[in-house]
Amino acid sequence: MTKTTCASPDVSSATLAALIETRLHNQVRGVTVVKAPPGTGKSTATRQALQELLQAGTVQRVLWAVHATRDAGSLGQECLQEFQQLGVEVSIVYGKAAFKGKGRQQKYAAQMNWPNAPSVKIISFSHLPLLFGPEPPGEVLTPLCSVDLLIIDEDPHATLLLPNDSSQDSEFRSKSKPLTAGAFEQLSSSSRLCGRIAMLLRNVAQNNVPQQDLISIPDLKKSTWTYSFTGAAFLRRLGQSWSEEDWGSFEAALKSLGVNHAGVIAGALRDDLAAPELGSARFGLLWTTGRAAKQPVFRFDVCLPLPSLPNTLVLDAYAEKELYDAVFPGRPVRFEQLGQPHVLDIEWCDRLRLDALNLQKGMDEKHLQIAEEIVTLLDDSDRSVTVLTNKAMVEPTSPWAGYIRQALSLAGKQGEAERIASRYYHAGRGINACSGHHILALTQPKLPALHREHTMAALFPHSATQRAWAHEVYERTELLQMLERTRQFRHSGARIITAFKPDLPRELATVRPYRTTLHFVRKSTNPRWRDAIITVGQELLDALGGIPLHAFYTLGLIENPDLKIPQNILDQRLHHALRSVSTGPELSHWLEHRKLQRYGTVEPYRGGKVHAELQVLSKLGVQPQRARRISVDRTQVHAAGFALDAESFDCALQRFFGLWRKSQ
Repeated sequence: MTKTTCASPDVSSATLAALIETRLHNQVRGVTVVKAPPGTGKSTATRQALQELLQAGTVQRVLWAVHATRDAGSLGQECLQEFQQLGVEVSIVYGKAAFKGKGRQQKYAAQMNWPNAPSVKIISFSHLPLLFGPEPPGEVLTPLCSVDLLIIDEDPHATLLLPNDSSQDSEFRSKSKPLTAGAFEQLSSSSRLCGRIAMLLRNVAQNNVPQQDLISIPDLKKSTWTYSFTGAAFLRRLGQSWSEEDWGSFEAALKSLGVNHAGVIAGALRDDLAAPELGSARFGLLWTTGRAAKQPVFRFDVCLPLPSLPNTLVLDAYAEKELYDAVFPGRPVRFEQLGQPHVLDIEWCDRLRLDALNLQKGMDEKHLQIAEEIVTLLDDSDRSVTVLTNKAMVEPTSPWAGYIRQALSLAGKQGEAERIASRYYHAGRGINACSGHHILALTQPKLPALHREHTMAALFPHSATQRAWAHEVYERTELLQMLERTRQFRHSGARIITAFKPDLPRELATVRPYRTTLHFVRKSTNPRWRDAIITVGQELLDALGGIPLHAFYTLGLIENPDLKIPQNILDQRLHHALRSVSTGPELSHWLEHRKLQRYGTVEPYRGGKVHAELQVLSKLGVQPQRARRISVDRTQVHAAGFALDAESFDCALQRFFGLWRKSQ
């Protein structure tokens, strides 16, 4: 039975309106971060507050920034619809990729113009560096910068970090050339600093760096080792005797390599080299050895400043003030907590865990059993089920989607296919499309080790402890955003089930074991066999009054150790015993097709421990029966099985074998 959780109070529009007005009246432009539990109406209340402030003339132009705007289920589209329902003049500013054909440049530019009436424009996070970053926005985007207020819906930090890789694809981020020794050597004649970096890259390629100065991260699945040379040891090797001319030429070199915000990068490195003893980890060298080896490259992770940021309100259910102080350095950050977090009720079972890499590697029965367990949740209530997986498993043509379809078909629930949806755990966060659903998370969101060692260095360059803390916070946030989609506190009975044990504090979640409906056995090579035995055993009990093991031999669920009676004779015996009685779906299908309906792909049990394994039948209330030595068609047979009592078992043998007598 699912525990009832108490709902947090809704956030009021009056509270948000007061916070906005306080922010607007402050003489110093700053950031107000509003933290309130997910699903309590932060965004809705803020839109209602803005509707009143726009109508009163308190604000004229508002930008509302979200992670995504184009997809039908995105926060941007949800925001657009809600503002329209409130009667607010609103539009979405799309990226250039949304426009095709003749006049696309003009259509793109036309979005930036503000109407005369008070209005809201919705933008993606990708616009933030372009509009308010250290470089001028350009003629087309300049009109958007003239705003009274910026609302940022959810945490934008990933957009403001500058890594020298393509981990964040965006039309607003140009991909730089690989920053290898060869790339820097080509520029060494014009930049001494490039020459020095090229030399260090050659050194690490030749293993000329002490192991104690390296961070090493193994990846056993890929059979690789990733190495990072960073911190004080790297900065000292790079040196400090660089002139103004050197820094100017280095910035120019970075620009020629396609590095965005080259001035910011060069300035950050200059600051770090001024105090190498502080051990900043923002810069270094990175390479991989092993099966997927990668040559050494120069790396950086720097937080992009937003010097032109207007008065800003951030809505973030999982906000931490220390993180926002680091994301918006030099800006006053006011932190407001509205309401207390509700406690999630989470059930977990690691038997539901699967490795997406094994979906096509001969583990069909295991994955089908997990899919069947998910289908059983449809019987729990009339709720839909949202399955959270990795991106590849969401595709309709994926093997996983095939297992779900097969499980629905085997359960006779093809017509309920729309009640189960697989979603990428990272997508669609913050929207209410899954509100009230059962949530089953097959995938645990884990951030890579380099996120801790490198990415978080952009926020906390000098403290490994702070980097580790920030890494844990963001990883926990990923998990909570994934599980909170059901809005459990509003929907008593909505279940959250995970295939892993969540590491969450007690004030955020109670975690307890999930009791599976089906029978999962760790590392089983025949995982659905026990479910077959239970299901077919019940049908045999209902039809015959007992469960002769010879019936399991006949149905192909146990390898027949008794070769005295040919298989075709056993088939005839069982067919004769069942044809005049009411049978369940499995036995009915066998009578017509000589094959079980749901468990036709289950392999027979082979091995000497079958009697121990058959103890699972005790769940039916039956007991193992002493083997009878009987004569069937002048053949001596040892007939064992299960029944409620000895008399019932004798009757079951009578029905199965027909006329027989005990052998002396």
